[in-house]
Amino acid sequence: MRKPSLLITANIALWSIVCCIAYPHVSYAQFNSTAVSTYCVNGPGDRQAYLFWNGITAYSQAACGTPAAYVCNSTGGTDVACEDMSTSSVTGKLVAKTIGGILCGPGGSTNCTAKIIYNQAPLNSTCTVRGSNGTPGTCDAVQNNVADRYNIDVACNNLAPCFFAHGSGSGYTLNSSISLTQPFVLTAVAYTINSSATETFLAVGNANIGFSTSNPGDILSTCDSTNSTIANVYQTGFAPSYLSDIILQCQGSLYPTYQNMFPGANFQSGGATSVSGTPVIMASGGSPVNFWSFGITTSNLSLFYTTGFWTLDAIHTNSCLTYGYTCGFSGFGDVVPFNAFWGLVPYNAAQSVFQSQKIVNVCNAGDQACEDFVNQANSGTLLFASPGFVPHSGADQFCSVPITSGTYNNSTGAVSLILANVVPGSPGPQVTNLVSGNPFALNLLTGTGSYASLNGGWIAGAGTTAGSGIGTVNFTATAGLAPVTPITITGGTVSTCTIKTFYDTSGANYCTGGVPCDLTQATITKRAILVNICFPNQSPFFYSNSCAVFANSSLQTYTGPGTSTTPTPWSVAWIGQRTGNTSAYNTVFAAGSSSVGYTNSPATSYVIDGTSGITSATSDNAWHVIVGISNGTNIKNYVDGALATSSASVGAALAQPYYLGSNVGSSDYLQGMFYAGGITNTDISSVIPQLTAQQQLYGPF
Repeated sequence: MRKPSLLITANIALWSIVCCIAYPHVSYAQFNSTAVSTYCVNGPGDRQAYLFWNGITAYSQAACGTPAAYVCNSTGGTDVACEDMSTSSVTGKLVAKTIGGILCGPGGSTNCTAKIIYNQAPLNSTCTVRGSNGTPGTCDAVQNNVADRYNIDVACNNLAPCFFAHGSGSGYTLNSSISLTQPFVLTAVAYTINSSATETFLAVGNANIGFSTSNPGDILSTCDSTNSTIANVYQTGFAPSYLSDIILQCQGSLYPTYQNMFPGANFQSGGATSVSGTPVIMASGGSPVNFWSFGITTSNLSLFYTTGFWTLDAIHTNSCLTYGYTCGFSGFGDVVPFNAFWGLVPYNAAQSVFQSQKIVNVCNAGDQACEDFVNQANSGTLLFASPGFVPHSGADQFCSVPITSGTYNNSTGAVSLILANVVPGSPGPQVTNLVSGNPFALNLLTGTGSYASLNGGWIAGAGTTAGSGIGTVNFTATAGLAPVTPITITGGTVSTCTIKTFYDTSGANYCTGGVPCDLTQATITKRAILVNICFPNQSPFFYSNSCAVFANSSLQTYTGPGTSTTPTPWSVAWIGQRTGNTSAYNTVFAAGSSSVGYTNSPATSYVIDGTSGITSATSDNAWHVIVGISNGTNIKNYVDGALATSSASVGAALAQPYYLGSNVGSSDYLQGMFYAGGITNTDISSVIPQLTAQQQLYGPF
């Protein structure tokens, strides 16, 4: 096969869409608004007990059909009449009601205002009295001044009705003062369409969450007065006119802010451990704000790498379902059908609804055991199982071992690690299995000194040797990925699981004999490493955060079944990045004489159709959505939605078997990370903008 000439180049206009996860983009993934709830879904309270929770929808299934607010017909600026309004026992949403001659709620008048928003959480030592019929309880939110109340908005993006301030509402106060000692969590579901003013979602004493004054796209969050000036900019350019599930975790040391399951970029620490005062809710600063609910829980919901994440995931999923949004992941197959699809995420939204779709088959160190990993229901997140051993403290620990300490010698490349939680004779990931030919990844490293890294660490392939103790690993860092100066390693993880099989989840059964085109590698040293936390400061935790790491030095590759061919037109789409070995070809996908990947020059991708080839500018060490197309007349290469290059084609077919990570299984090995990809026997040029926008919304950008 003839490689494409590197003289065949084209200028590439990288297309930046209004999307999501790479901080240069201007908006993160929000809720999708395509589904309407037809049953009383679980509410936030079905997954987590709250100290108090006040909202326009039901707190839990048990709360469906109970009063949510005391609403007044405030035509002309005075209260004509006021009555309790309840949620539906069927849907959990507010039920319309005629009050003083006008309809309030769905399809009703905007002259309806909420005088009291009732606490729907079970009573406790703080919230001792429940309000009704205009008499507030201890944890009900009250605003007696009509001009400062929120209206009942009947539209709210065609979802559940919301509370809406038409530019002048000053919010509510709880009916009594409360005291909080960390850990506690402030939550609010809201959005603003304001451009400059400070928006307070919820505040207790010096603890508060809201939009910042200087930039409505930034969240200003603090757990106490010590850190009141710290702006938690967890997503640059957040589009403020989208519904947001804001969660501020105050846990006494490091506490982040989450928005729709996106973790904040900045953490806060130290300061006071307790606050007290009368809670202030949705003090809008005189600008339009929509909100659905607010609440406080006194539980410690999460650190990033513990099972608390799944609690956040469940709360968030339940919340957005209650408000009428589709919370599910949206995949490649929702844009265009594929003949085969592989990756660390579901193929489409339908697969993500239920926790049952097999994504990959994963083996622990030394193949002590292998197990199918499926997706987390609704979110698309890879649900980590426990292949053959008892897990550590959280989902990410099922396939990794924490690093207690370590060193790197830049003169020799020697790395020595002391691992935590490695017990001789236990069923957990043993160092002896880890280092006897099993590729592994160092991930999420912390330390002192400067270093160039892959995925926050290095990749070590086969041939590493165990250290002097059961919890010690010594090896030489892979060439080109080592730190440039000596460093002391103070933390991180060693990812110990390998991916044995990428299941073809397209459902097309396109390989010879009408079977799925599963890609498999039986040899441990030739497999990619499964890393759970691939992009901790970028990708949302609500969507998949896992990737497959190809180390090149271990010659990792996967092969599918079959011997038939896919004639032109064909398209290959994938999300990945090259992280090293930029002087050699790095093949991502190959089939017969056609392939796609990266060239033997830095920052360049290619598409080969038989003997015809094109190259395109594609930065290394960065995630891209890349599509290679051959339609029998031309070959085309799209990078991040833009047509990078196009040239005449010879129309070579995609011949089975298919290969992932190498050129026909024997050369041009990938050194980088793979997220997802697939093939189709159509020219998908017309849908590439939609495919790119969708994947940059849900992928690792």
